[in-house]
Amino acid sequence: MTTMTGRPALALAGAALLLGTLTACGGSAGTPAAGDPPTKIQFTAGFAPNATTTNIVAGVDQGFFAKQGLDVGLITPANAADATKLLTGGSVQFAVINSFNQIIAKSQGVGLVSVAATVQNANHGIMSRADAPITDPKQLEGKTVGMTGFVGNKVMLKDILRRHGADPDKVKLVDVNLNGPALLAQKKVDALGDAIDYNVPTSYNQAIHKPLDDKSSYTFLPFHDLGMFPYELANIAVSQDYAQAHPDLVRRFLTAWQQATQWSIDHPEEAVAGTVKRYPNLNQATVLAQWRVLAPQIQSPDTAAHGLGWQTPSKWSSIDELFTTAGVTKHSADLNALVNNTFLPAKP
Repeated sequence: MTTMTGRPALALAGAALLLGTLTACGGSAGTPAAGDPPTKIQFTAGFAPNATTTNIVAGVDQGFFAKQGLDVGLITPANAADATKLLTGGSVQFAVINSFNQIIAKSQGVGLVSVAATVQNANHGIMSRADAPITDPKQLEGKTVGMTGFVGNKVMLKDILRRHGADPDKVKLVDVNLNGPALLAQKKVDALGDAIDYNVPTSYNQAIHKPLDDKSSYTFLPFHDLGMFPYELANIAVSQDYAQAHPDLVRRFLTAWQQATQWSIDHPEEAVAGTVKRYPNLNQATVLAQWRVLAPQIQSPDTAAHGLGWQTPSKWSSIDELFTTAGVTKHSADLNALVNNTFLPAKP
């Protein structure tokens, strides 16, 4: 197995940058015969490598993709919204796209298929500083709240505000992309309205020079404690055409992904060290702290029963209904065509 080769940067669809090729080759039973060239696969997580790509890097470093005859490249788009364009345009074969965006795209007729859930129960929440805590959503009236910019997240926050007697029109929502922790630390926003618990608190503590696991520096109100239904956050998607033309490649990719993910859960320090070695701009302590929070969210009673990556259609139905009611989508998405667990390996 060879390591990342540092090939020249490559523009994809005018937006993507090939950060490096995670190269693996080889084969085993049920994969291409020895000597056959590996199948090249492009993958995007929707953003630059971080804790969420720990298992993908491990999949290459530990040979899980190699055993499936796959040569995997990791692509970073200019912004998360480009992941869908790269996937449907054929520039990547696999992409992590949040379930909100997949439902919106599917309702618009985009040919996506969600084949695995990378996070079983998303933990978005309202995050504020400890010295100016938000302990009830109604306190956000008259405040400036930073949002990542995803339409679905805004819909969910507004729904929570209404549930708690707050007027969404009295809350100023501003798009901060992924700069929320820094802006909260600088007191340029009063709260973050769609913070994700695995990475935003650690990034905020880093910005204010606190221990990464210090929970006394902020207040976090999880959406699920505020009445929001459970939902899957980020799912691996392929285009409908690719799934129909290459079902075996989808199964082989997910087999390797499953194995790499379980290995990363079992060996967090080693897995994170491999990611930081490939991407030295990352801070190992930060990535490890984030992975330790994220890893339990990859697992659930459903994955214990069916295996990592299992998707629960009822969770998607709740999102679809909320979006239709809120007018985000004109009609319901065809969830039977969108959510597909059949490519996942059968649990032993």
